[in-house]
Amino acid sequence: MTVVYVCDDAFWEQTLCSMASVINHNPKKNIRLVLIDQGITAEHKECISTRIKGKGTKVSFLPAIPLQERLGLKYENYHTSSIFAKLLFPELFTEDLVLYLDSDTIVCEDLSPLFQIDMTESLAAGVAMTYCAETKEQAGISGADPYISDGVVLLNLKLWREQGITEDCLRFIRENNGSPFMLSEGTINHACRGRIKALPLSCNVMSSVLLYKKEELEALMGVKGYYTEEEYAIAKTKPVILHFLNELYVRPWYANSDHPYRDAYRAVLRELSLPSPSEQKKLPKRTRINRLLYRCLPFSLYLKINQRAR
Repeated sequence: MTVVYVCDDAFWEQTLCSMASVINHNPKKNIRLVLIDQGITAEHKECISTRIKGKGTKVSFLPAIPLQERLGLKYENYHTSSIFAKLLFPELFTEDLVLYLDSDTIVCEDLSPLFQIDMTESLAAGVAMTYCAETKEQAGISGADPYISDGVVLLNLKLWREQGITEDCLRFIRENNGSPFMLSEGTINHACRGRIKALPLSCNVMSSVLLYKKEELEALMGVKGYYTEEEYAIAKTKPVILHFLNELYVRPWYANSDHPYRDAYRAVLRELSLPSPSEQKKLPKRTRINRLLYRCLPFSLYLKINQRAR
């Protein structure tokens, strides 16, 4: 099992915790951990290596990729360009199948079932996003096709190489003047359209799933049939992978975190003998108001307010 991360120095500690969680829940498995170093300090790389070695595994560091130049990126966004590195994985790895994880994830269960999924005809697999048909069409995707998150994504690199998918991605970026819709996620969904597999919701449990009920999230996003009630319930109570997105909740590496699974992250932090969070983080004013309205208003009224605000 090859699990790949890409990060700079801003998220080295979160990456270390995510890696440790992979090992914790996959004991005695043949795991290869790879970190593409987009600017991690020597001190922090040593810390990652030492802690992971202490758990009986090692990390393979790959050198930084000049992504802006290599991919022709020209965009202004709070997302770092490192999210685009996965488009070049077919050139970097000899494996046929790899799992990419964002740094802000924690693994809570065995990952073996993911690597046993039949990917023979699929280029990519991930958890479906709650995007309506109009949003998908902006990425050149049929409204009926799945649109997946690329924060946790299984990539069939064998098919990518055979079918020249990296070049398709580069073409899409060029056609969008270096600033593709939904960045790397929109690029992957466009290039792999028609050959994407939806993973169980529990494989990438994001903040919105934890805050809202299934029917509420569907109403807010204007979609229907977003996973089953059973899948939604399993995702909330028995996640395989937690994704601590920068939305709705304060993330667990801040002292004032209110994330429902904050303690899952902090347990790994303690196990690695890393300092407890001390920095405070304030949610954006709009998010705080949104949370307050959701807590205090009947959902029907909350929904109307959200719809008018768009």
